[in-house]
Amino acid sequence: MNEPQNNSPLISVIIPAYKARNYLRDALQSVRAQDYKNIEIIIVDDVSPDQIDDIVADHLAYLDASRLVVLKHRINQGPSAARNSGIAASKGEYIALLDHDDLWTPHHLSDILNGITANQCDIGFCSAMEFSGSPENWSGLWGPDGNKINAYQGFDLFCKSYITPSSAVIRKSLLIELNGFNQQPEFRACEDLELWLRIAEYGAKFYYSTIPTTFYRKHGEQATAKVANMTLKSAYVRQLHVGKIRGPWFKKRSIVAANWWQAFIAMRNEGVMRWDLLMSAIISSVPVPWEMARGICRLYGFSPFAKMG
Repeated sequence: MNEPQNNSPLISVIIPAYKARNYLRDALQSVRAQDYKNIEIIIVDDVSPDQIDDIVADHLAYLDASRLVVLKHRINQGPSAARNSGIAASKGEYIALLDHDDLWTPHHLSDILNGITANQCDIGFCSAMEFSGSPENWSGLWGPDGNKINAYQGFDLFCKSYITPSSAVIRKSLLIELNGFNQQPEFRACEDLELWLRIAEYGAKFYYSTIPTTFYRKHGEQATAKVANMTLKSAYVRQLHVGKIRGPWFKKRSIVAANWWQAFIAMRNEGVMRWDLLMSAIISSVPVPWEMARGICRLYGFSPFAKMG
């Protein structure tokens, strides 16, 4: 890696590693290929069952040893704890998140950081290019609907979780102020959405780059591939934040009620009857009774709401 640019802020790249061997090498290569050079890489080994030491050793041949740090957890704690460990150990002014199975284009860090500084923002992100084989054959974009963020800061995120963690660069002082990622188990797999909503509620300023510079890899081992679990965890997150995010009152309640119905139905479809979820769906539908009707239609497969959103 070349010498860092003069007077450029240090960016700490945090990579949680669990079952990471198949993809970590590619992720590290995409970091090394960045045109922004003042970075440190912190890999947090969350008691991964596969070996990654040889992959790290290979990359140390190209990096100053002080620029690549490996932290090892004694017990598996999940991605929130892994990211928080990396943040706590970091020296950078900014934190760049990168999951071990995702990739960056060479201009990712410079593009996002330039946008953050030019617009005096606290967090920057871009849409992510989804792929399952070769990144050159990416198949779709995951990001906000349109190029502008909703006037109600955070409400658009409440409606749709569109920030991929690997696309985000965040001022470290903001993460420290907010105590980083929530490590409570009920938010695991949706800990990123929970953090984005807290950042919005705090009043931090978001920068959105319309140039996609992140590749999001889709594969069966991801938490996001487990639909029922993701739907359930997103219901917990939205229930927690429904009274805190600014936005249309009835719209927010409709989203929460619909999310609880989806969670109950998704779990039932996997053979798990969670009556507590049904109760949450019914209670949350009281102020928005049309969601009760929609939920019952979905539950019994009636038109026009048989297909879950």
